[in-house]
Amino acid sequence: MLNTSGNIFRLKERGVAFIGFTQAEIARCHTIYELWAGDSLIYLGVGLLRDLLSMKEPKKHGAFVKLVSEDTPLSIVVKYTGGMVECNNKRAAMLRDLPARPILNTPSPLNSRTSWVKCINDGRIYRSQLEAAEAYGVAQGNMSAHLSGRLKTLGGRVFEIVPVGSKEYPAHAGETK
Repeated sequence: MLNTSGNIFRLKERGVAFIGFTQAEIARCHTIYELWAGDSLIYLGVGLLRDLLSMKEPKKHGAFVKLVSEDTPLSIVVKYTGGMVECNNKRAAMLRDLPARPILNTPSPLNSRTSWVKCINDGRIYRSQLEAAEAYGVAQGNMSAHLSGRLKTLGGRVFEIVPVGSKEYPAHAGETK
């Protein structure tokens, strides 16, 4: 069981701002939050404020089980509260602005249907078509058309699918082999 009372007092001593909510507001309020393990941002999520400590969303990701044990100290930072659509839109913008996606915000390498994308020209590997498309400034639909053979090149580059379990599977997306 999580005991937060001591931590809350320490946060108050450090001048951290707190926002008051009624029970009705907590039941319907969505939030954007960061999940940190040590000094690593592992997830940027959206969920109901009332579900924040149960971590329903990150637990759906297959890599969560591998990364986080019950003894792993985690920090949760609430970045924004508001409506569901507003939070989802802001979260998408926040993910685009990050230099690298947190590991739990990428397709799970444990999912056998997930395949990664490699740029033949520079050797960089990405965890999804969307991530590769964003990195090269092309539309995800065009990336899909290229990978399925309907387009010969994409932005002057050639891409291929890297199957799950391949020896080219990198530890981190975007790294060069």
